[in-house]
Order: sequence, then structure tokens, then C-alpha cells
Amino acid sequence: MLRTIYTWIANNIAYDVPGFLAGRYGDQTAEGVLRNRQAVCEGYSNLFIALAEPAGLEVQKIIGVARGVDIQVGDERMGSPHAWNAVTVDGECLLIDSTWGAGVCDLATRSFRKMFRPFFFLLRPNRLIYTHWPENPKQQFLNPPITEKVFRGLPAMKPESWTLGIRLAGKHRGPVIHTKDDSIQIEVQLKKRPSDGATGKIVARLNWNGQAVPTSVQWLREDEKYVYMTVRCSCPSSGSGELNVFGWPPGGDQTKSGPQCLSYKVVNEGSGRAAKPMLQQYVVKGFSFSVLEPMTAQVQKGVPQAIRVRVFDVEKGIKPALALQGPDGGMPERLSQVESGLFEIKKVLTGGQWKIVHMTSEYAFSFAALFEAV
Repeated sequence: MLRTIYTWIANNIAYDVPGFLAGRYGDQTAEGVLRNRQAVCEGYSNLFIALAEPAGLEVQKIIGVARGVDIQVGDERMGSPHAWNAVTVDGECLLIDSTWGAGVCDLATRSFRKMFRPFFFLLRPNRLIYTHWPENPKQQFLNPPITEKVFRGLPAMKPESWTLGIRLAGKHRGPVIHTKDDSIQIEVQLKKRPSDGATGKIVARLNWNGQAVPTSVQWLREDEKYVYMTVRCSCPSSGSGELNVFGWPPGGDQTKSGPQCLSYKVVNEGSGRAAKPMLQQYVVKGFSFSVLEPMTAQVQKGVPQAIRVRVFDVEKGIKPALALQGPDGGMPERLSQVESGLFEIKKVLTGGQWKIVHMTSEYAFSFAALFEAV
């Protein structure tokens, strides 16, 4: 019954974006929401209670704030006013947000994009607390409840991070990263699927004063349950920007946009003079890979340079074959597989653009990464 109510509300009630922006919320009673078929969060919450109580279900409304689309990562505000529900199932309090389950607000166009999101149905409190802060500490349903200071320091984890098995690791666990040397590094863990060990995929983007700055996502290590990845990037100047991590499920199509999973505000106290552009990697079908060396977009010509690539999460029937193509565009030279999943070659590079490629046949290949020898 609970799932039926949640699904019906999420699919039939639209969020009133113009009313929210104007501060004119209209009739938010259950009757008013059913009549108008639109609401803000309070109306969604009231309607859920009205539909659930006749069935004998124990549902309560929670008032607080939430980190929605109008809250930027690193914002001083805790969130915007919000309402959601709690329900007791087999003695356990679980949380429901049918507002967020119905879709996403586009503040730029003042419109609502319907998008059913089952993630916000029967959430355990230790997940929703990353985005939802109730006025009443008891309604956190955490033992013990966290403090306001702890909530403010929680990382900006999006719902999709839980769905895709993408988690934070390493030392940067808060929403803001400070650096003094123009460079930052975060660690992310990807949960392996129990059936076959496959993981989700990630890319990262640094937005800096309206400029898209390349980042590097590299394999770090793995164990039975997780693959650990490092995201590196350089800040081109002093100031602040936003680092976003996007993800796809195992086997997901990376040629299409993936959902945002993690966000950070990056504050650089350096001048930007030490910034080094990261090597550009591309999507290769059939397996995941990380270029371990070189890490930057430019290397020195005329000296020995190691090219090392780690391959992982290989799909069944795929045999990775990595090679290096020089500036002359001739036949790529194969990298040697020195151990399981590790390919490398060492060369003295001439000046120009070099390409790491995956040989799809004897003469055909797809690009994996580009860098310059200067």
C-alpha cells in the first residue's frame, strides 16, 4: 500500500515551481493538492498522510530544511524549508520524500521535470541525513542524533551515489576542499557487484570561473568489495570552483550524460602558476582503464618516458589491446602486459601529440588518451 501511494503521488502531482519562487504556495491541504494536481513539499507530505492513514499506516510529517537545487555546495545555508514523511515498518522508522521522488525543479526555466525516483521511498535515516535536516532532532531517527555542526560538514552526496555504489574514501569527507598549491586530489570507492565484480564508472569535471578544467580519474587499488579511484585536478588561478563527479551503472552508456553523484566546493589559495593540465582520457567500450603514467597533458620530449595503463572491470569476451601512436600517425606500437591488468612501454618521445589507443582489430583502433611531448 505504501509503495502504491508513493508511486501515485510521484506520478500524478507536479511541483509548483512558479508558486515556490513567488512565495505563493496556494492550498496545500490534501484536498487542495488533489484538486489542483500540483503542490510544494508541504502539500506532498499532507497528501501522503491523508492517503495512508485510512489504511491504518503510521505516518508522520517532518518539518526541516533540505539541500535542494537552490543550495550550492559549500553554501552557508543549511538548506531550504522542506517537508517529508516518516513511516514505521516492522518497528523501524523509514523516510519518504514524495516531492523529490516526483522529479526535479529547473529554476532557470521555472519549470518542473517529471522523473520518477524510487530512491526516496523507505529510506534509512543514515542515508537521507546527508540532504535532509529535521527541526526536531528526534526525527533524525539516528542514535545518537548528529549535531548541526556535523550536518554542515557532511559531504554533498547525491542520491545516485548510493544507487550506483559510489562512495567517498580518503581524507576529504566534507563539502569544501582547501588547497594552497593549485592542486587537489580526492579518493572515491566503487562498489563491486557481487554477481560478477563489475563496478560503476565515474568521470569528474572542475568548473572554474566558467571554464571547464580537465581532470584525471585513476585506478588506485582494489580489494574483494571495492575499486578505489583517485580524482586529480589543478586550479588555474586563485579563487574557488566546483568539482563534480558523475557516474554510470555497470555497463552504462558513457556516451550519454550520467547523473551527478558527488560535489565539492574547491578553494585555492595558490596563484595558479603551479597548475599542470591533466591528461585527457576518453571512453573505451568493453572495459575501464586508468593512465597511471603520464598523469599530465604535457611531458618532456627527448627523455625516456614510461607509459603505464591499468585495465579493470573488463566485460566478458573483451580482450584489451593497448598501443601507443606517435605524432607521425603511423601504426601504433603495442604496450606489453607486464601483469594482470597492467600494460606499459618505455620510450624516448619526439615532440608532438601522442595517442594511447585500444586496438579493436589488426589495423583499427579507438582513442583512449592524448598527451603532448614538448
